[in-house]
Amino acid sequence: MARPAARRPLRLVELTILLGLSMLLHSASRQCFVGGVAGRVPRASGRPLTQVQGAADAEVPGGFADRLLGAWRYQNGAYEIKMVDGKLYFQEANMAGQLSEQGEWLVAELPASGTIRLKLDAEGSVVSNFKVAGTEEWGDSITAVKEWETLGTKASALEKELDLMHFESASADGSVVVEVDGRQRPASLRISPEAASASDLGARILEANNQAAAASLAAMSERLRELYATHLGATLPERE
Repeated sequence: MARPAARRPLRLVELTILLGLSMLLHSASRQCFVGGVAGRVPRASGRPLTQVQGAADAEVPGGFADRLLGAWRYQNGAYEIKMVDGKLYFQEANMAGQLSEQGEWLVAELPASGTIRLKLDAEGSVVSNFKVAGTEEWGDSITAVKEWETLGTKASALEKELDLMHFESASADGSVVVEVDGRQRPASLRISPEAASASDLGARILEANNQAAAASLAAMSERLRELYATHLGATLPERE
C-alpha cells in the first residue's frame, strides 16, 4: 500500500499571509468601515454587483485599472476593487458601487451609505475619502496599501532577517552548546570531550536545543507582532 506523500511545511511567508487572512476575515465580521471612515454607516441593499446602481452606464476608467485590482488594507479595515463584466467596482463588506472617472478621482455611489472616491498616489498606494449620504463634505484622506502583495514582501524580508539571527544555549553543566537561527533551525552544535561519551548526551543536546529554540521563537513572535502592528493595525495574541 502506497504511503501518502509528506506535506511540505509552510514557509513563514505563507504562514504570515494565512494568519493575516484569518485576522482580516475576523475584522470584517465585526466592523463596518467604508474606505477608511471609522464608524458604522447604513448598510447597502446587499444586491449582487451586477445589479448595483449605475452598473449599466459607466465604462472602465483607462490607464491604471490593472494596478487598482485586488484587496487594499488601511488601518481599520480593507476593501476590494474588482472587475465585473468589463466594469470596475469598489466593494467593502456588503457595500458596493461601480467606479466612474471624475477628474483625477474614481468615484462610486454606495446606496444608502454615501460616496467613496479614490486615486493612486505616487507611491502606488490608494488614497480615498468618504462622503456620508446626505452631506456635502468629504471625510479625511485615508491611505491603503495592497493587501497580500505588500504583506508577502514584508514577510519575505522578515525571513531574511530571522535567518541572520542566532540564539545559543547550553545544557545545565555547560558541556553541550546548541545554536539555532531565528526560525528555530539548528546552526551549530558544540560538545565537550567529556560529554561526547556520556550516556545522557542526547538529553543534554535536547535540553540545550529546547532553550535556544524557545528564545528564537519568542524573538520571531515579537517580530511578527511588530509586522502586524504596522501592516494590519493589529497584533498576534500574547503567548502564554
